[in-house]
Amino acid sequence: MTGFWGADFDEPVRSEDELRSWIARGELARVAEHPIGGRFFKRQAIRMPAFQRFVPEMDVDALAAYVRWIRAGTWRPLIR
Repeated sequence: MTGFWGADFDEPVRSEDELRSWIARGELARVAEHPIGGRFFKRQAIRMPAFQRFVPEMDVDALAAYVRWIRAGTWRPLIR
């Protein structure tokens, strides 16, 4: 599974609901339940942490908006 900034981000995350699920649950049901995709998903050395128990739903929304903002390329790094 790719990260939020990986070149293949648009393949695993096809909708806003999937992005929110990935942040909240640390997995994508469509991939985890697939016979082949699920095997790879379970064998990942580094997994996306599930934040659902630690952050309110409003914060998951904010994190999803942040990821979409970064993916849109409108941010600029700070110059020191």
